[in-house]
Amino acid sequence: MLYEMGIPVVETGDRYHVDVQQKVPLNMDRDNVTPAYLRTIRVAVLNATHNQIDEADATQTWVREACSDERVTTEAVKTAVTLRFGDNAVSYDPSDPEANKRSMAEGRPVVYGGNLSAAEWENVRRAGVLPAAGTVTPSPKPYSPDGDPLNVVPESEWTPGMRQVAAYAVAIGRELLGCEVHVVIAREADWPYGAVYGNGRLVFNLARCGHAFFDNGIRDDVNDLLIHEFGHHYESDHLSANYHRALCKVGAHMVRAALTKPELFR
Repeated sequence: MLYEMGIPVVETGDRYHVDVQQKVPLNMDRDNVTPAYLRTIRVAVLNATHNQIDEADATQTWVREACSDERVTTEAVKTAVTLRFGDNAVSYDPSDPEANKRSMAEGRPVVYGGNLSAAEWENVRRAGVLPAAGTVTPSPKPYSPDGDPLNVVPESEWTPGMRQVAAYAVAIGRELLGCEVHVVIAREADWPYGAVYGNGRLVFNLARCGHAFFDNGIRDDVNDLLIHEFGHHYESDHLSANYHRALCKVGAHMVRAALTKPELFR
């Protein structure tokens, strides 16, 4: 109930009784308060009691309306959003589809645009909650327009093993992908992966692969990495069904090549 100096005015359906110690503005029929006034009350109540609400409250109209108002405190927004979605929730990132799947795989709830109103989103951003999935579980992006130049190993410094693996990758790439693959070897200790591929360019990361990868000849680990990277010729998203199909396609083509052109693998 909403009270005016102890006198009941109207039922609100909210969690708390509120007693306003002064005259409250009524509508034309004098049987209710105005929507704007009720919103003001709800904002004041949430700001004062956010540390007492529970998960059920967080989805109620009075809390959501308060979270849509510019007068709500950041602390109240953080409490309500955390109760509703969880303390490790992230917002959907349309610029990085794989990041959203990575978050879900890690058990992080992904909050989509339609889950909150535009006004709620504005306050969520102001409060610094629900970071974008791409900032929490980003997909591998080795290249950036603002990043440092690639630390390339000059071909003059390549070992015989490096030359062998590079020549093999070019030949297999031509057979499996139908295009010319340009191979680069780099030292990138900050990259958590052994190679990257995109637009016909294959970059081996010596800092992750190690010299043994190149010096031990064409083994399963070389083919494993090439299948993984050549799958990106068709799909960049590691967690998509298209990438799974691309890996199957590349693997099947490699088997066919081994049977029909065994000289490629000698």
